[in-house]
Amino acid sequence: PAHGLGRCQGKNTFAGGLTKFGRNDLMTDQPPLIDVAIPTCDRPELLRRAIASVRASTLTRWRMTISDDGRVKLGADFLKEFNDPRIQYRAHVATGMVHDNWDSACRAGTAPYVFKLDDDDTIEPEFLKLTSTFLEKNPDVSVVYTGYTVLLNGREKKIIDRHFFANRGTVSGLEYARAILLNEDYPWTHKSAGVFRRKKADDIQWYKFARMDVTFSIALAIGSCVGYLPEPLFNYYRRAADQRDA
Repeated sequence: PAHGLGRCQGKNTFAGGLTKFGRNDLMTDQPPLIDVAIPTCDRPELLRRAIASVRASTLTRWRMTISDDGRVKLGADFLKEFNDPRIQYRAHVATGMVHDNWDSACRAGTAPYVFKLDDDDTIEPEFLKLTSTFLEKNPDVSVVYTGYTVLLNGREKKIIDRHFFANRGTVSGLEYARAILLNEDYPWTHKSAGVFRRKKADDIQWYKFARMDVTFSIALAIGSCVGYLPEPLFNYYRRAADQRDA
């Protein structure tokens, strides 16, 4: 079946409360399907770009939590320029540990699916729709990744996994974790670009122990299945200091 649908093969610390503003016509009668968590730190222009990419989504049933870890807080008034009630803002008390802000941003919602979007990256309009549909049709999958585009100095490179997943839309989580840990047939997924089930994240206690994207992706995989969509729907803006794409 298309995209391998079916069984697989093989401490919240806030300085203030929740704030949101916006037009009622952007709300739907249905609860959000995906919580988009954007941890941010002193990069307002990049954050605006990330927010714009989510607002361009073909799926409208999302809610966004911006968790602000910056030295200079953007403040609740930052939301007024978007006039979108699906976006909420929290000022996070900086702890010096980036995963604390990740944890706070991701735990803030209630939707069944969660996506952590770094404030310097973006998504394509179909990203939320296709990943949420995949999870709905594949109850054994705890996290789904997509192909992605690396952008650096005006150049683009599409990264599509054709060796580990090959033509498989789903793989066993144990196989995925083993490939990463042993660095054998390493999956070409961007480890921070997965849409995952809230229930699974609750089970592994979010980022309490898995404090890096790669270890979190392994923890999500264990005991379930991992999904993959080859379409390059995630945009990774690479920094010159980064050493590899995957």
